[in-house]
Amino acid sequence: MINKKGVIKLDTKIWDVREYNEDLQQYPKINEIKDIVLNGGLIGLPTETVYGLAANATDEEAVAKIYEAKGRPSDNPLIVHIHSKVQLKDFTYTLDPRVEKLMQAFWPGPISFILPLKPGYLCRKVSGGLSSVAVRMPSHSVGRQLLQIINEPLAAPSANLSGRPSPTTFIMYIKI
Repeated sequence: MINKKGVIKLDTKIWDVREYNEDLQQYPKINEIKDIVLNGGLIGLPTETVYGLAANATDEEAVAKIYEAKGRPSDNPLIVHIHSKVQLKDFTYTLDPRVEKLMQAFWPGPISFILPLKPGYLCRKVSGGLSSVAVRMPSHSVGRQLLQIINEPLAAPSANLSGRPSPTTFIMYIKI
């Protein structure tokens, strides 16, 4: 991904899903997007706050691509995005009832919860070596549908170079 001059190069495709916002499953190229993620590629994931650079959180090499593309230190953990609380059982321990109440009140939405990490499901790089993981369930229609269709937790920090402003619009995202 980094060329001889030290410049990050990514192959970029843009999918215009605007007319499918309410039912992304009907988008003719949705399986192409899903396959990219399930085969170790990165995608832009819209959320209600920023655009994320997303990879399958169970794929060590895919997650490494996020760190490389962002120029992010590998000990700086990533946020994991899910579409359903049911997914938590794969990589976190039983939730404190107080946390359950907060999730019920604020998910889907722009809040992350730091949860104890159960080893063995998510790749080690996601947590930056910590025994906990940040998890959120976005409310953005397209982002949430992508998460449902892909049906894997996605590691998705903001889609910016580390230390630079986060893209909050599609135009900002494609200019990075």
